[in-house]
Amino acid sequence: MKKLYVLATALFIGASAQAQTIDFESFGLAPNSFDNGSGGVGGEFEFLGGDVILTNFYDTAWGGYWSEFSISNMNDVVTPGFGNQYSAYPGSGADNSETFAMLYSNGFISATTSYISIDSFYIANATYSALSMLSGDAGGYGKEFGTSVSGDIHGNIPDGSNGEDFYRVWVYGADEFGNIFDSSLVYLADYRFADNTQDYISDDWLKVDLTTFSAPVSTVTFKIESSDTTGGFINTPTYFAVDNVSVKYGLGFNENQLNNVSMYPNPATNELMIKGEQGNLTITSLTGEILYSEDHVSFSQLDVSNYSNGVYVIQLVNASGSYTNRFIKQ
Repeated sequence: MKKLYVLATALFIGASAQAQTIDFESFGLAPNSFDNGSGGVGGEFEFLGGDVILTNFYDTAWGGYWSEFSISNMNDVVTPGFGNQYSAYPGSGADNSETFAMLYSNGFISATTSYISIDSFYIANATYSALSMLSGDAGGYGKEFGTSVSGDIHGNIPDGSNGEDFYRVWVYGADEFGNIFDSSLVYLADYRFADNTQDYISDDWLKVDLTTFSAPVSTVTFKIESSDTTGGFINTPTYFAVDNVSVKYGLGFNENQLNNVSMYPNPATNELMIKGEQGNLTITSLTGEILYSEDHVSFSQLDVSNYSNGVYVIQLVNASGSYTNRFIKQ
């Protein structure tokens, strides 16, 4: 299952980066509804012309099972239980919008092209999770946060927590090759304060700023943790909402070690000029296919007129180091 929803975007021209926000409002949901991937079997939701994806899994077995991301505009903040699994606890999307994404269990947000970085997004509790933490699940798994006993299905026996409960999300940033290099921790509920009046279950949208990470982020993955566990499994419903995913288009991430190299024009139509240094010069596709390889001495004028429109990687390597950048053929 692959669904394509193109939110308004402009492909950048020139050296300046352009920011775009995926706010899910153009998804086209009917009022008070959701899309959990039931229209197909597995895949992803695509945005910005396919440049950014949110993963989705749907299985028709057992009457239909979904995980990872759904898209929703449901905002019931009072009904507890599994039947209300698509509602955001703040009562709306971020900035009082209608539509947002709902994550269950796991999943990732990923840029599909190397010239896009994911800069930030907002996160919020799902109503299902929040009310479970607030009052416990009637006949269910989750306990009431701040108490010292397990949930109903576990017999309401002492759980050793002393009421020091939490529900939190690890946010991991990965590069374009899937290598995780940085992380951030977001608490959606925290009952560990010495002063119990400070204990809280968040009912607001919280910003996650990825520009503070040590490198541009191409893929975001998540890990949910709760103090309420049995046998290593989380009892709290593992849901949270995501909205206003901000991405930035740029000409690529310069990995320069050689400072005396310049490349122009970018974007290129017919010719690409490389000036400075000497060494082995290569052009590769984003899949790693080598399209050009020759020795370079001070200046090279490369014919790229027959290249398909898209993004390519250029690299110059010598004994002193390397110059790596990306250019657009248009």
